[in-house]
Amino acid sequence: RYTRLGVFIPAISELTKCCFALKYPTPAFPDTLKDHCRTQRHIANLFGVSPRHLARAARGQYPLF
Repeated sequence: RYTRLGVFIPAISELTKCCFALKYPTPAFPDTLKDHCRTQRHIANLFGVSPRHLARAARGQYPLF
């Protein structure tokens, strides 16, 4: 979701420990968290898998289930 200043803030349920190492988004840089939430590291943390396994699954080399 976006604030009235146009800054992207993810849902509380989507915040993980890797998000807190970033600078808080500002109107000058509104997409800091949006860009981060699309990274392999964030998705792996969100679902509790290693980034390495996520990358392999994305390439079809390693089944997740």
